[in-house]
Amino acid sequence: MLRQRSLSTASGGLRCLDASEKEKTGDVWTVTGKRKDGLSFSYAAENVVLACGKMKKRQLELPTRNPSVPIVNDILSLKSQLMKDSTLGTSANDARVTVIGDGISSADAVRLCLEHEIPVLHVMRRTERQLRNTVLSRLSPLHYAEYHSIYRLMIGRDSHPLYEMSYASTEKCSMLVVCIGRVSDLEGILPEKYSFSGYQSEEDPTLYCVGSLAGDHFVRYIVGGCLEVARSLHHYYKDRNNNDT
Repeated sequence: MLRQRSLSTASGGLRCLDASEKEKTGDVWTVTGKRKDGLSFSYAAENVVLACGKMKKRQLELPTRNPSVPIVNDILSLKSQLMKDSTLGTSANDARVTVIGDGISSADAVRLCLEHEIPVLHVMRRTERQLRNTVLSRLSPLHYAEYHSIYRLMIGRDSHPLYEMSYASTEKCSMLVVCIGRVSDLEGILPEKYSFSGYQSEEDPTLYCVGSLAGDHFVRYIVGGCLEVARSLHHYYKDRNNNDT
């Protein structure tokens, strides 16, 4: 049983609204829901590919919260807050923006603050050695120059007068940007719990996932993931047809 706000189906190009349901009977998945025009639909398929992304934000447990310090969890909220508060980074407000996290979204937050000439305190969980095994470390300096420059700041290769990194400290800040990622919350979306090894479910080989569910967060990676799923399905049906003959 699947419930989510929206679902795209490749076969009919339909954008579903409100509710949709997914259940498996025997060897067949059934997906039902409502189209944009309000009409109901139902599809039966031997294979299903999940592309609903990581929907649930990880929460930072704070022992206390200062109501005067805004807390945001994504780049859009950060941009909105920067537009509201023009004193950030000025003599009227000398406190820094504290960014928590060491992934892609935190790098975006640091980059945005530095572009606005706002001092940043970057608090990270991973050590320099651990950072060298993250997605940021594998991004091409040629194609992802902005991310590469932030990554070099994070590992201490480069410096910036408005940037400071920290692993543990007590600091004063004017805003807290929590970028510690999202998790896949498939509860209520699928009738059972499934785990994925790469792009395919370990419990059910007819269930696949692509995009951030599979750990692919960039467009160029998503295309490769979709091609891998297509390759897997092609080999499956090719082998089945050969066995039938």
